[in-house]
Amino acid sequence: MGGSVAFTTDYLLRGVSQSQGAGALQAQLHYQTPGGWLAGVWASSTSLNPGDGRTAEINAFASHSWRVGDDWSTKLAVAHYAYPWNSPGGFYDYDELSAGLAFRDLAFLTIAVSPNTPLEAFANHDHTAVSLDLALRRPLIADWSAVGGIGHYDLSGTSGGGYWYWNAGLGYDSWPWHLDLSWFGTSSVEAGTVDPDLPLGFWAATLMWRF
Repeated sequence: MGGSVAFTTDYLLRGVSQSQGAGALQAQLHYQTPGGWLAGVWASSTSLNPGDGRTAEINAFASHSWRVGDDWSTKLAVAHYAYPWNSPGGFYDYDELSAGLAFRDLAFLTIAVSPNTPLEAFANHDHTAVSLDLALRRPLIADWSAVGGIGHYDLSGTSGGGYWYWNAGLGYDSWPWHLDLSWFGTSSVEAGTVDPDLPLGFWAATLMWRF
């Protein structure tokens, strides 16, 4: 059994703020088996709809990981994203299936598919969302690393063909503490998925305590 408690200056998901550019409190609790199974819950304060004020996102997730030789590993995961205090009730909820490939603790490639992602201005959940992420980490000195990544997100029902997002910064990792300070950027404002009033690039910092 393990978990974490964190504070971030901006809760970002695939380059898009889930907290309207404000700070967010986050917590996670999980159980992991020696055979590679992992299951748990994750929660964060959010502000998806300004009319609802500050609410919360609660995720339930499960995954299984496999070692592939000495340097590679793979993972399959499923997650349910729930927003119980947003209106209309259940509109923002969605499910996601993802597959990942990792090289040591240096490179991570993930593809995720959601069959029922909601889209603003359409009161239904029949939109398919696909994301592809590449995250990189390079050790520097002591417990510091250079971190970065790039990804693409595409949601059916929009006309812009999706958008790109990226980040670059520094990470500090010394158990039980983890700190990340990065610059996040987004290529364009895709109608219905990115708030046009929010900037397309900004700094964000996250401090996490693990147990």
